[in-house]
Amino acid sequence: MGAQIIKRKAGKMPEITTVGEGGSHQISYNSDGHIVIRYIYSQNDDTLIALDGFTSGLLKRFIHESLTYNNRPQRVDNGIPF
Repeated sequence: MGAQIIKRKAGKMPEITTVGEGGSHQISYNSDGHIVIRYIYSQNDDTLIALDGFTSGLLKRFIHESLTYNNRPQRVDNGIPF
């Protein structure tokens, strides 16, 4: 499995879209310095997930803090119940 995009609304079943199955993967920065996840199926067929600057920064900080604090992932209490 590559990744799932899950859209949730209270009282409704979630909409799940799966991308990246059966392809290779690449993670890089785009020209704006944002994180991009690329699922490559063939030379002319791919899917890109480009994070915005704010989300890229959150992900970078999360990874950095997880790797540097006693080499153990830490619980993040941001009020989100999952």
